Amino acid sequence: MTTEVLTASIPAGGTVYFPRGSHFYIQTAASTVNVQATRVNSANAIEKFNGVGSGFKATLDYVADFWAVSSATAQTVSVAVGDGDVTFAGAVSLVGTTFAYPTATATNGGTADLSVASLATVSVPYVTNQKRVTVGVPSTQSGSIRIRGQGATGTSGIELQPGTFITLHNSSAMEVYNPNAVAIAYYVFYEM
Repeated sequence: MTTEVLTASIPAGGTVYFPRGSHFYIQTAASTVNVQATRVNSANAIEKFNGVGSGFKATLDYVADFWAVSSATAQTVSVAVGDGDVTFAGAVSLVGTTFAYPTATATNGGTADLSVASLATVSVPYVTNQKRVTVGVPSTQSGSIRIRGQGATGTSGIELQPGTFITLHNSSAMEVYNPNAVAIAYYVFYEM
């Protein structure tokens, strides 16, 4: 069993070739690449992986005679190729748009409906260790409120109409402002 870590510079629009193996792992790549595994003398043994980047791993049920890696941009790539499965410790580089999806928590804290008087401001405190805070206006209310940073003036802030809410990842206190001539109910929900 042999696995090698190899580095090659790919010119813009170019292709480089890596030796045989059934396992292929891209350790580092500055941008996405196209990978093709080819088995010579076999019409059906071509595997293509387009638009892949750092952290990409392919395991074939046969040994490819060579791996071709092409790139639209000039870059240096580092790969592991061979007939043994390997795992690398360390960070993975992310290329392109990424999304973080927060995990749910076991503890959620909320309040019963609160009220903010006409033309008044009420503080929504930051709670230690909160992950998110949701502020909303029940659908039964006759007017909107504004969520804004502490000390804001006028009608600034994010407007919440009756029946709507907003969830924020904030790290400081906020305030609720009521621009209406009547008191408006609202609610606050903390995810811890």
